[in-house]
Amino acid sequence: MKNYSADYDELPFGKEFWRSLNSKSIVYDLVYNPRVTKLLRFSENKGCQIIDGSEMLVAQGAKSLSYWTGIKDIPIEIMKQAIKKYL
Repeated sequence: MKNYSADYDELPFGKEFWRSLNSKSIVYDLVYNPRVTKLLRFSENKGCQIIDGSEMLVAQGAKSLSYWTGIKDIPIEIMKQAIKKYL
């Protein structure tokens, strides 16, 4: 998605769905590059809690690392900091 560009700024599901978002809404976009997508920016402006795709990327990486190494105490916070620097 980093290099994706569209000729339009439409969000899926129709306008009525997006009008219903508020500060109690959580919007999770699985895209991790860019970290803040148009969807997340729009949702944040509506007062929503937003979560970008780096959370799932790190969780999947941690689970894989644990599976392949047998290590149970994976340093997830270090992994989160590393992905922030990389992206």
